[in-house]
Amino acid sequence: MEQTSRKFMSASMIVGLASAILILIGILIPMIDLSAFHEKIEIRYNLFKVCKNVGLISPTWYGIPYGMIIGIVAMVILSFVDIPLLKLIPSLIVFAMLLIMLVDCGNIVEWARDMIERYFRDGVIMVDNANIWKSFTIGVYFIGAGAVTGLVSCFCPGRT
Repeated sequence: MEQTSRKFMSASMIVGLASAILILIGILIPMIDLSAFHEKIEIRYNLFKVCKNVGLISPTWYGIPYGMIIGIVAMVILSFVDIPLLKLIPSLIVFAMLLIMLVDCGNIVEWARDMIERYFRDGVIMVDNANIWKSFTIGVYFIGAGAVTGLVSCFCPGRT
């Protein structure tokens, strides 16, 4: 009697699911920490809140978190598929959203300046790209790591 065993979880599936989790963490953790600009302000924003507020300045930002959510859902679904080229699509979606976000990062600076000015009118408040980038980096790193991990899942062995 020939016995065949089939793996339920493959390396590709595990890496794809890990990718989705990393991107989700990147979206939900506080990305902008306004307390870094002034010790009296303790406001932290995740990507949804940042995109909603910056979307008032630049409408491009409204779609960024939703594009990433679409990428996450597609990664989870396609983790169960053994077609590497198809699994590439969600990573490309996330990379595109990340690229749009980074290219249009100047609008974040303008938004942060407006936020801080609401709380401090007396005195000089200097917010520049370096300060904003420092607050943004952890979330961006998680999203980037998730997108790269998604690409790696395309090349991992599937079920046998």
